[in-house]
Amino acid sequence: MAGAKFQAECEPGTNRSRETSERDWSIMPPTGRTPPSAGIPHSLPFGGGGFAVFDSADAQLINEARLDHLASLEIPVEGKSVLDVSCGVGHLSGFFVERGARVVCVDARPENVARLHSLYPGREAHVANVEFDRLSELERFGIVFCYGLLYHIENPIGALRNIASCCGELLLLETVATDYPRPIYQLEDEPPATKNQAVSGFGCRPSPAFVAMALSRMGFSFVYTSDTRPNQPDFDFEWTGSGESSRDGKNLRCIFVASRTKLSNPHLTLLLEAPESLIPANDRASLLHPAPDQIWLEVGMHNVEKTLAATRQNPALRVYAFEPNLAAASRLMGVLANYVVLPVAVAEENGSAAFHLNRYEGASSLLPFAPEGLARWIGGGELSVTATVTAPTMRLDTFLDGAGIGKVDYLKIDAQGTDLAVIRSAGERLKDIDRISLEVQTAPFELYRGASRKEDVLRFLTSSGFRLAETEAQSFDQQENLTFIRAA
Repeated sequence: MAGAKFQAECEPGTNRSRETSERDWSIMPPTGRTPPSAGIPHSLPFGGGGFAVFDSADAQLINEARLDHLASLEIPVEGKSVLDVSCGVGHLSGFFVERGARVVCVDARPENVARLHSLYPGREAHVANVEFDRLSELERFGIVFCYGLLYHIENPIGALRNIASCCGELLLLETVATDYPRPIYQLEDEPPATKNQAVSGFGCRPSPAFVAMALSRMGFSFVYTSDTRPNQPDFDFEWTGSGESSRDGKNLRCIFVASRTKLSNPHLTLLLEAPESLIPANDRASLLHPAPDQIWLEVGMHNVEKTLAATRQNPALRVYAFEPNLAAASRLMGVLANYVVLPVAVAEENGSAAFHLNRYEGASSLLPFAPEGLARWIGGGELSVTATVTAPTMRLDTFLDGAGIGKVDYLKIDAQGTDLAVIRSAGERLKDIDRISLEVQTAPFELYRGASRKEDVLRFLTSSGFRLAETEAQSFDQQENLTFIRAA
């Protein structure tokens, strides 16, 4: 594409800009003390083409190559929350949907979002311009997918800051790049009338060093590239430091994977690791609220005395406590800065569910009582449902990904019959949990209809790499507390 380019980079010891493209310097040759202004075209590029630009033969070939390559990287996405930034009409988002991720799409053009809704009914999509609209207001996503966007925006730093604000774990980024070893970018004219080009009329061509440096300053401590490249001509070239962003009629494209934690992936090569002393310029809160040394999750705020005591004694411990009973939750909100109360039920589905409030708060549950079991339960006369309300529900992996939590030291569950469902809601993130305590019923009848059984819990957790470390009987030997630790 023809267009104007600019870079703030000069030959050492001179005032002469490096040549960055095949264009000549005929507009104003760099001489003496006159600032150079070469390569600025006299006309703007033409645009158009409607939605056909997303379905042309070239578009289909590059998208197929992108997704085949992305699959080869073997990055876990099942159960993750994914934001597809600048999704166009949504063709690439299907990659994540097919692999069990929850996907939200955004694009700056309302007509693209409308087209997406017609092509993929039910897929969540919103109109949002990555340069102006705050993506963090949507939620915090485990993965942000950003292929084919960065070079179509005029403010790459602002856009990357915005993306970083809503990205909890990984950023997958593909861009046309400037072949230059230092952190620069070049300016391009683009036709706003074309639905897959820059909305503002300006695009940019960042160098790999620019992308890596920017991401490392925004909280992505580890910036990687892939060992292999997509099987498409734009990715097939050698880096020479020429300052070009296209060569032989082809754009120069590259892939980045930015992570907040170190990855162990044989398909990735580390480009940049941020120094430990480097504090992200846009993360002022990290100065006031340092990252905790330990993370505990408490699902069901019953018998919380031990947890509260540990939290008081250890300021470096942070507990996230889930309790859908608002009366119970409100009593502990704000008691300790490192004890964070979330009035949400943990379940296998994000959304909402009926929650049965009990006269004895500790017996409130997402499950209804089994009348025959309640009649046989020792102490059952003290248990009765006072109201059924609608409570918000959230999966554990959704929470962990959204909050950017990489490791959980302890998961304590007292969810009145749904303890196994809580564990299952962690999905692939179960591997990041070290110790689990939960409650199971051992009486030969159901107190809660559909409650998890001890043998099912044992089977699931042992097959998931845990071993039973401790058993404690309670409730007149009608229940047991089980503690599991990850097997060595």
